[in-house]
Amino acid sequence: MGFRLFFIALLGLPFVAWAQPFTHADTLRGSNGAGRNCYDVGYYELSVAVDVQRKTMAGSTLFRVKNLKNYTSLQIDIFNFLTLDSIIFHQKKCSFIRQGNACFVQFPEVQRQGQVLQFEVFFRGTPMQAKRPPWDGGFVWRTDSLGQPWVGVACQGLGASSWWACKDYLGDEPDSMRINISHPNNLVAVSNGYRKNVVFIDSNTVQSVFEVKNPINTYNVTLNLANYTLVTDEYTDVSGQNRTLEYYVLVANAAKAQQHFGQVKDMLRCFEQHFGAYPFWSDGYRLVETSYWGMEHQSCVAYGNNYKNNAFGFDFIIVHESGHEWFGNSVSVADQAEMWIHEGFTTYAETIFVECMQGKQAANQYIATQKQRLVLKQPIVGILGVNDTNNDVDIYFKAALMLHTLRQMVNNDPLWFATIKRFALEYKKSFVNTAEVITFFNKSLGKDYTTFFAEYLNFAPLPVLHYKCYQDGKNTVLQYKYHANQPNFKMPLSVVVHGKKVVLDPKNAFQKRVFRHTSPQEIQIDAQNYLVTIQKIP
Repeated sequence: MGFRLFFIALLGLPFVAWAQPFTHADTLRGSNGAGRNCYDVGYYELSVAVDVQRKTMAGSTLFRVKNLKNYTSLQIDIFNFLTLDSIIFHQKKCSFIRQGNACFVQFPEVQRQGQVLQFEVFFRGTPMQAKRPPWDGGFVWRTDSLGQPWVGVACQGLGASSWWACKDYLGDEPDSMRINISHPNNLVAVSNGYRKNVVFIDSNTVQSVFEVKNPINTYNVTLNLANYTLVTDEYTDVSGQNRTLEYYVLVANAAKAQQHFGQVKDMLRCFEQHFGAYPFWSDGYRLVETSYWGMEHQSCVAYGNNYKNNAFGFDFIIVHESGHEWFGNSVSVADQAEMWIHEGFTTYAETIFVECMQGKQAANQYIATQKQRLVLKQPIVGILGVNDTNNDVDIYFKAALMLHTLRQMVNNDPLWFATIKRFALEYKKSFVNTAEVITFFNKSLGKDYTTFFAEYLNFAPLPVLHYKCYQDGKNTVLQYKYHANQPNFKMPLSVVVHGKKVVLDPKNAFQKRVFRHTSPQEIQIDAQNYLVTIQKIP
């Protein structure tokens, strides 16, 4: 609570603007409370047997944790519609208390700080079915064009504990993981990390084993089952090392995928140049064809865009979901309320990709199209500690447009791109919050942009530039001022006069600029590259 109030004060947001009803269950899910902050997860082994016909599953999670404090009880998470059969510790059953979607494991004796311990949780049931994946979470049970099962899961927002037992807190990722999927032997399973082996269980069932060598967010853990075939391509990474790219696609789409996914190499080359080396080569890079649009499952990106390019000539899902490997999967937040960091930087990465391939003018045109998608109904930073998933598309587009606007203010592209890259590298495979993002950019850019960030992150409406432009003899007079939410908001703004850029410095009171031998029609305010409402007044 102390941090939250400090954070609000720092960014100038009135506390009343955040008032929303949250429950005790929200706090259990969204906070690093007493049942969670006593231990750190080092390793999971997740084993899941999928019954495709019945649309059910049974499984277990082995937890290996390090104790950060002394405790006798800790919190794990598993949704209450799943049956929790037992929790085994030292070959004996532990008692437990279920409280909504949380579960409190009761140990027979005090677990001491510094110790490493293991326990295993056994569960089963019918997981939630996603009605509109990936926007609402759960399992996706579909069939392909040949009538073969096509199974996937996407659970961002809903939470990984909707289908497996874990510590469902964004701020604690396991250092590594093993995933065992038991499934019909006529289907191919694909999950995160590299396939280690396939074990035959009986004449109809096999177990596919995957190893994840990197820290991974629980909502990025996934499984896919379908009549897949493997298509590969070769890529030389930023260090000069040859890498194999894997694409698991439906058999009927193999030839189409081989050609369409050629753009992956351009995307990787651009992102490695601007954000540093792909963070998860030790777990591979793969696209997996899914029946839903897409999802940034780490090293196992879900792709369901039907092999379509947009008007700018690239496949949005490939570029966006892969961009999350840097922003979201590598640079991560510990609280859902700050998901703008995942989505805003990744959406901005699309613009960087356009600039890599088509130049700056096309990139400016691309990001300008996102203005029409803005909602502007709530701040894009939510409430900390309560699993605040009440995010709309502004965490994507408003946040990306904010970054694009900041680039115009900096007006130094080498410094700007160096800052973005340093940010991706400094927080590689670690956590960052909004206050740290602001501090980092202020320091790297050499100027205090705190009130700028506060205006866009903590208020729903955009700042408005009021202006009037009129002829005065042979000259034109331009009067202008900002109406903003953040006191003392400052943002230089460009106008084009006779084809030349002139930088204005509007404030909250009218200022005047006289342009000699100019007509009002020859003055154009740069409304494309700044996130601001332009309003002409009489």
